[in-house]
Amino acid sequence: IKRRVHGGRSKSYQHNTMFRRKSNSSPKADKKKIKYTGHMGSLSPQMTDALEQFKVELNEAGLLRPEHSDPYLLRFLRARKFDLPKTKKMFIECQNWRVEFGVEDLVKNFVFEEKVLVKEHYPQYYHKTDKIGRPIYIERLGALDFKKLIKITTEERILQHYVVEYEKLVNIKFPACSGRVGRLIDQSFTIVDLKGVSMSMFSKQVFQFVKAASRIGQDYYPEMLGQMFIINAPMLFSGVWTMVKPLLDEKTRNKITILGSSYKEKLLEHVAAENLPVMFGGSCECPGGCQNSDLGPWSDGGPTGEIAMVSAVAEAEPGSASEHEAAPSDPSHSVAEELDEVALHEAS
Repeated sequence: IKRRVHGGRSKSYQHNTMFRRKSNSSPKADKKKIKYTGHMGSLSPQMTDALEQFKVELNEAGLLRPEHSDPYLLRFLRARKFDLPKTKKMFIECQNWRVEFGVEDLVKNFVFEEKVLVKEHYPQYYHKTDKIGRPIYIERLGALDFKKLIKITTEERILQHYVVEYEKLVNIKFPACSGRVGRLIDQSFTIVDLKGVSMSMFSKQVFQFVKAASRIGQDYYPEMLGQMFIINAPMLFSGVWTMVKPLLDEKTRNKITILGSSYKEKLLEHVAAENLPVMFGGSCECPGGCQNSDLGPWSDGGPTGEIAMVSAVAEAEPGSASEHEAAPSDPSHSVAEELDEVALHEAS
């Protein structure tokens, strides 16, 4: 029996969802203020209060489960700029979707037998980590042959595969990467290669598929993209980007950098050569191909799962160092304004 959950309006924050701060400190003192990012280890008092209130309200509604860790809940709060009513609505919609899509059953029972064949016509894979420990996701969109793809599998099964991979990212890859570097890792570094892409590839069917896949990522697995580089972008990509851009929220768009064929130097600023496949300017040549190796902290015998994540979260106490750098803050800004500025700073 599928049970939908419903939530009421937030009583404590509905009148003031932006949590504005007042300050009469001097300009000199303001320079010492910290701009908080909303990640573990970088929470302002207002953000901490919002997180605690969020947990209270979820618990009162019977929605808080043991697997809903602080990092997990913070992803929803950041996605809605710590606006508690909007965050709660997003969270409830996500939990409803998980029931309707059958996420728990997919994680336990889904087998993507056609995975190797699918990769031939739509190469996408995780491969090692960037310089700050985030898992690298690579997608060669220019190699997509959608007509051949749907002869091998169905759109539904591809989306189911996406969801299972998201679950592995959250429950296996992030904890393993966190355990490796000794601090919380909860976002990925993405490379999308457009070499060989053409306008003819983007039919209405492909566009609808991209829209459905984008919605799953944004609505149900929010704030998991740390940075994206779109490389080998041809001149015609501006037309494609015009269609795709509205599918993405502003914060996601700010994390995307679009480059042409001169991308190698920029990628190597973020990824060590030994972790970057040769075809992208690195030195990694995995036996059998990087796209089939699945190499990373999650597969080389290091700590994985809950133990690794718990250890990393314990390190990420408020005020401690993390990969999410703090910057000077204007104390008169709201939490939403601070997060907008941080997103622009990270994009640059």
